[in-house]
Formats: sequence, C-alpha cells, structure tokens
Amino acid sequence: EVDRALDLAELAERTARDEGLEVTAPARLGVACFRVRADGMDDLALDLLNERVNAAVNADGRYLISSTRLRGRFTLRLCPLGY
Repeated sequence: EVDRALDLAELAERTARDEGLEVTAPARLGVACFRVRADGMDDLALDLLNERVNAAVNADGRYLISSTRLRGRFTLRLCPLGY
C-alpha cells in the first residue's frame, strides 16, 4: 500500500504539470504539492483562488486534499497514503 501511495503522488505531480498547474514541491514521501495558476493574478489573489479550490474539492466529503504554505504561498497538498 505504501508503494502504491508513492506512485499515486508521483502520478498526481505529473498530472498537475500536464494540466498546467504549478507544482510547488516535487512529490516526495507520498505527498504532491501544487496550486492553480491564472494569468494576471498576484500571489494574494492566487492564494484566495486556491483556498476556494481546496474548499470546493473537500465540500462533499468524497475527496480530501489538505493545504500548506510553501515559501509563503497557499498550496494544495495531496497525500494518497493518508486518505
């Protein structure tokens, strides 16, 4: 199960890059960190956007992503091992 979680985190990182998301830290120890980017938005606006994304994903309880701050920026955090 741990190996699968590590693989899923790496897959999430690759998918985030493919979908145009900003990978804020490489997938390590089964954790992928990324954030939504939008042209013309400053860091504060991007933080607010990503906070809304986090809330929307978690709203119905089917999926769970957490968040953290990396280098002062609000970042979405996916940890398949700790679902």
